[in-house]
Amino acid sequence: ITVTAKPDADLKKIEAAIHEELNRLIQTGPTQAEIDKNIVQTVSGVISGLESTSSKAAQLAQWEMITGDPNGWKASLERLEAGTPSTVQAAARKWLTRGSYTMTVLPFGDPAAFSPAVDRSKMPAPGAVADADFPAYQTATLSNGVKVMLAERHDVPQVSVSMLLDTGYPADQATIKDGLASVTANMLDEGTTTRTALQIADELDRLGGYVGAGGGGESSTVEFSALTPTLDQVMAIWADVLRNPAFREGDFKRIQAQTVQSLQAQLRDPASIGQRVMSKVLWGENHPYGRLVTPQEIQSLTPADTATFHKAWYGPNNATLFVVGDTTLAEITPKLDAALQGWTIAPNKREQVANGVRPSRPAIYIVDRPDSAQSVILVGTPQPPRNPADDTRISAFNALFGGNFTSRVNMNLREDKGWSYGARSSVVSSSRGPRTFLISAPVQTDATKGALIELRKELTDVVGRKPPTPAELNTARTNTLLGMSSRWETAGAVLGSLQDIHLYNLPSD
Repeated sequence: ITVTAKPDADLKKIEAAIHEELNRLIQTGPTQAEIDKNIVQTVSGVISGLESTSSKAAQLAQWEMITGDPNGWKASLERLEAGTPSTVQAAARKWLTRGSYTMTVLPFGDPAAFSPAVDRSKMPAPGAVADADFPAYQTATLSNGVKVMLAERHDVPQVSVSMLLDTGYPADQATIKDGLASVTANMLDEGTTTRTALQIADELDRLGGYVGAGGGGESSTVEFSALTPTLDQVMAIWADVLRNPAFREGDFKRIQAQTVQSLQAQLRDPASIGQRVMSKVLWGENHPYGRLVTPQEIQSLTPADTATFHKAWYGPNNATLFVVGDTTLAEITPKLDAALQGWTIAPNKREQVANGVRPSRPAIYIVDRPDSAQSVILVGTPQPPRNPADDTRISAFNALFGGNFTSRVNMNLREDKGWSYGARSSVVSSSRGPRTFLISAPVQTDATKGALIELRKELTDVVGRKPPTPAELNTARTNTLLGMSSRWETAGAVLGSLQDIHLYNLPSD
């Protein structure tokens, strides 16, 4: 039993509380419902941990070390599933009544670092790389028009489903309150017309499932994962969350307060301040990407606003489903059809976001924040929407320029000059609309001017006197290829790529 205490907590009271709960368990034993919930959660955790190669290796090694049998985890689960209130109580009385030891670990100073006798002058050579394995996928259309993309993965008995909904930037965007899309999405799993948030959480605990929602902007997601035996029950909760959110006053006030606190924290963070200013400068206040939500706007929202937004956007005509896991198209399509039967068409429809206007000349904008510990430099320019034909070239350029640790920008500002803990570049995408090429460089205050000069030099050199070299391109290529063999180990990674194929109209490979 491990407890992490607050700095000012009374450790003796904490230990007394632990013994109180242990004695209660020993005297009265657990309920069957508690045992059933623990069984499902444990089995779900084991199954989720069998997706990646590294997790499988750790599981096998652990049981080989403990029991001498790498498959000992199976017998452990069998013992767990055979547990009853009386057997658990008997085990508690046998093992938890005497012989306990309490160890208290208090904060201590930093020890001296150990210097291992390892030759680090040479980089280790990479070994053989396995082929990237993205599963073939199938498509179908439900009776209400919702498109389904499914990739079968039968290695673990688990199914993951994600619904992507268009929820932003209609023709009348000026009339929609900023922040409403994200608050609405965050409210979905806070209770339905027939379930409270606590009831949803309790049911999912018993079933070993997960249901979540989030997003805003151009799209939102409502997703779930379930063990194969409990797929139908978890899907029913997911459909209820998707279609019948209650938007209760108390739940709304809590989400509203959390959102306001998050925004207030952003307004105190230098990087977030810079990103907000850059969005307004690059895109303009009349562009969707230039409209920045404020705490005051969130505070002006009401539960009725979220209910209206949900009705306007959440419908089968704005939805696409992605399924990965231990199921087939023939098996799950009828279940999804039944879960979404009678779902009302939404009146709103997404429109393409306009491209930004590239600045005619470089400009510098300064946000004066006295007594800041460092300066945050952001360099950005609007880019067109994602084009599959340019993906590889843009990815390779970004990797060598600022995407990796050994890229030009980071090696200059961090390794050579010592002005920054890390400088990076990226192509920032917001769903299917235009993108931003962004350089981010937090630097020490007295190096602000010098860092600006160096960044401008790097931008000028890479398209002028110092174009990308074959060695740089080879490093970028190798880094990408070596990472691809493990890219789709998990269901979540496959779901993400299926969504990309749909969003950006990519080829199946």
